Amino acid sequence: MKDPNKHLFKAAVILILTVVLLAPSFYIGHLVEERKDRKNEVVQQVANSWSKAQNISSPFLVMHYTSQNGIVQKIFVTPDASNSNTQVTSDTKKRGIYKVPIYTAAHQTQTVFNANLFEKVKANYATIDFNNTKIAIAISDAKGIMDTLTANINGQNVLLTVDESLSIDTQKILTGVIAPQTINEQSNLTASINLKIRGTEKISFLPLATQNNIKLTAPWQDPAFYGNTISDNKTIDKSGFVTNWQINRFQTQVPAMSLVVPKYKEAVVGVNFIQLVDAYIKTMRITKYALLLIALTFAFYFFIEAVKNTPIHPIQYGLVGLAIVIFFTLLLSISEYLGFDGAYLIAALATIALISWYTKAITFNKNAALSIALVLLGVYTFMYFIIQLEDTSLLIGSIGLFIILGLIMHLSRKIKWQQPKAVVQMPTQQNG
Repeated sequence: MKDPNKHLFKAAVILILTVVLLAPSFYIGHLVEERKDRKNEVVQQVANSWSKAQNISSPFLVMHYTSQNGIVQKIFVTPDASNSNTQVTSDTKKRGIYKVPIYTAAHQTQTVFNANLFEKVKANYATIDFNNTKIAIAISDAKGIMDTLTANINGQNVLLTVDESLSIDTQKILTGVIAPQTINEQSNLTASINLKIRGTEKISFLPLATQNNIKLTAPWQDPAFYGNTISDNKTIDKSGFVTNWQINRFQTQVPAMSLVVPKYKEAVVGVNFIQLVDAYIKTMRITKYALLLIALTFAFYFFIEAVKNTPIHPIQYGLVGLAIVIFFTLLLSISEYLGFDGAYLIAALATIALISWYTKAITFNKNAALSIALVLLGVYTFMYFIIQLEDTSLLIGSIGLFIILGLIMHLSRKIKWQQPKAVVQMPTQQNG
C-alpha cells in the first residue's frame, strides 16, 4: 500500500525549497535597481555635456522700492496674461548600451502686464522705482540657450543675460533692463520672447500669469505628462503629440506681486520623454511574480509525482526553480539591448523550452513535458498582460490568481493526503 504521508513530507520539502529560491529573486530586484541607477548616471553625464532638463517660467518683472529704513529691496511682479507656444525636435544620444532622449525646443511667449497692475504696485509700494525695472525669465540650465536671447518690450529689444544676484533654487534667471519711458500707468506693457534651447529627458513650464495658455508640440509617441494641472486638449498619434494647458492664478496660487522670487514648484506642468513604465520598471514588477512562477511549476511537478507515481528528487525541483530565477536575469540583461517586449519573448520561450525538455528527461513522459510547456506558456502570457496594465492590474491579477487556485484545488482532489482509518468490526455473538 502506498504511504500517503510521503506526500505531506514532499510538500513540506517543496515549500522550504520555494522559500529558499525566493532569496535570489529578491537579489534580482536589487540588481534591477543597480542597473537603473547606472542608467541615471548615464543620463546625468549626457545632460552635463548637452544640457539638463529644462523648466521655463513665464516672464515676470523685477522692480525696486525703498523700504522705511531706507534699504532698496526687490519686488517681483507677475503678468496678467501669458501665451506660449513650444515646438520640440527630439533625438537620442547613445552612451554605451543606453539611449538618452535629448531635444531642441523653440519657445515663443507673449506676455501682457496690464496698466492697472502698475497702479496696484505703486499703491502698495509708494517708493517704487520705475526707472530700474527688469524683464526676467527663469530656466533650469542656461548652458542650453542656443542663441542670443532678447525680449521685445513694446517694440524695443532688450538683451537678456544671466543675473547672478537672482536664482530659483538651482535655476538661472535671465534679466534685461527696460527703458524707463516704456513703463507707465496708462498703457499695458507687452513682452515677447523667442527662446531656442536644448535639454534632456523632459521639459516643463512654470505658469506665473493670471491666465496662462501653454502649447507644446513634440514628435514623441509615448509622452508622460505630469503636474497638478491636467492638459485641457491633447492629441497623440504616430507623428507625436500636441498638448495645451489652460491655467489660471486660482490653480497655481501665484501672487500678482511678491517680495520673494516666484518658484512655486507645485504649479509646474510638463512632459517626460522617457516612458514611465520602462524596461527597468517592468522588470521590477515582473519579479514580484517570482513566487507565483515557482509555486505553480512546483505544484505541477508535485501533481505528476503524486498522481502518476513518478518520483522527482528535491534536487530536480531545485534545478527547475533556478531556471525560473535565471529567467529574470535573462530578461533584465536582454532588455537593455532589445527593449522589454523582445527580451520577455526570448527569455520566456528559452525558459519554457528548458523546463519542458528537462521534464521529459526526468519523467520519460512526453505528455508531462507538453503539459508543463502549456502551463508555463499560459502563466508567462498572463504575467505579460498584467504588467502592461496600470489601473486594472490589481483587479485582473486577483481574478487570475483566484482561477489558478481553483484549478489547483480541483487537481488536488485525487491526492490521498492521509492514511484512511481502519474500520474495526466487533465480533458477533453466536446464538446457541
